[in-house]
This record gives sequence, structure tokens and C-alpha cells, in this order.
Amino acid sequence: MSKEQLRRALELLQNGSAAEAAELLLIARKEDPENPEIQFELSRAYLKQKEWKSSIALLDDLLLRFPSNADFVGQRGVTHFSRGDVKSAMADMERAIELEPDYAYRYACRAYVRERTGDLRGAIADYEWAVRLDPEDEVARNNLEMAREKLQYEQANAIHRPKTRAHLSDEEIKAYTEEYEKKQSRAEAGEGREEAKRISLKTLLGEMRMTLKAREKRKAFLRFIRNGFKMPPQ
Repeated sequence: MSKEQLRRALELLQNGSAAEAAELLLIARKEDPENPEIQFELSRAYLKQKEWKSSIALLDDLLLRFPSNADFVGQRGVTHFSRGDVKSAMADMERAIELEPDYAYRYACRAYVRERTGDLRGAIADYEWAVRLDPEDEVARNNLEMAREKLQYEQANAIHRPKTRAHLSDEEIKAYTEEYEKKQSRAEAGEGREEAKRISLKTLLGEMRMTLKAREKRKAFLRFIRNGFKMPPQ
């Protein structure tokens, strides 16, 4: 297979024509069955067509020949996750990180899996590593910010769960709940959904954390709520 044909197959993959790309790559593999690049790209084409078993079989074969290739390990992890095998996906992604501990993309991949499986703290830690290793990676930076906000949002909403409510007085619970419901109602009516969410994520969470740690802060917290989630003038 000429370089031009391989380039064409990669273009087809990039443009979403995985079936056409696979056809070209299958022809190429018959001509050059030991070429790892062709086999790797064919595994990607199968992945895009959700032909999980075929994709993994190709990657398994590659890893028998190149057991320390982080690209092959990482790609198999992506394929495992795509088919719903989280345990195998995490094992491969952790192995890829071991092989390339200074490559930001490896941490971003594992962060994605952690986030999608509910491990927000683990995802945040991995995104932070990715950004530290590659400060120019805007995708990882954006994903980090969203994961942090999601975690804060979940923590703020934990007020409705018994474990957190037990640390607050009845007066605090009532005051918070009334204001929370008002904010949610306005957001659902189209009067500032994102604004209400940002208040919950940033300002409210900080005040709640202080309240749960020190009882003397409770009165100030209630004033904060009743003042519309704004600090009183100094």
C-alpha cells in the first residue's frame, strides 16, 4: 500500500467513513500483513464501526509483538471502554501511563473514563496532571473545569441527603431549601439557569463548608442566604 493510499484511509477515518477506510486497510494488510501501522489503523476503523471484537483482536496481536507500545495499550483501553468493559479499560489506561508517565494525553484518557463512571475526584486528579504536563492543552483544561464544577454541584445538592442534613439545624435546612427551590424555579422558568447553577457551585458551597465546620458561623450563613446569596455590605 502506498503512502498516498494510507493517507486516503486516514482521511476517510477522520471524516467518519470508517467502512470505506476499513476496506482500503484490509487490502493493504493482505499486501503487507506485518505492518503495525496498517493493523493499528484498521483497529481504529473497526472501533468506529462498533466492531469491538475485531478491533480488540487486532490490538491483542499487536501487543503480543509490541508489548511496551503505549499507543496500542491505550487504544485497546479506549476500545474496552467503548464496549462497556470498564475494568479492562482502566487496566490498559493505567498500563499506558506506566509506559509514558510524562504524556499528558494518557492522564486525560483515564480522567475521561473516571468521570464517565462517577469517579469525579479521580478524574479531577488526572485532568490536573494532564494540564500540569501540557499547560497548552485547552481540552484537558476545559474538562478539568467542568469536572470541578460538576463535583461542586453534587456536593451542594448533597444537602438534600440525610447524611449532610444531619449536620445542619432545622432552621438552616428550611432557609436553604426555600432559597434553593426559588433559584431552581427561576432557572427552570428561563430566568437564569446558568446563573443559579454558578451560585450553587461557587458561592454557596464555600459558605456551607464553613458552616459545617464551625457552629459560630451559622448566623452569618443564614444572613447570607436571606440576603439572596450575597455578602452583606461591609
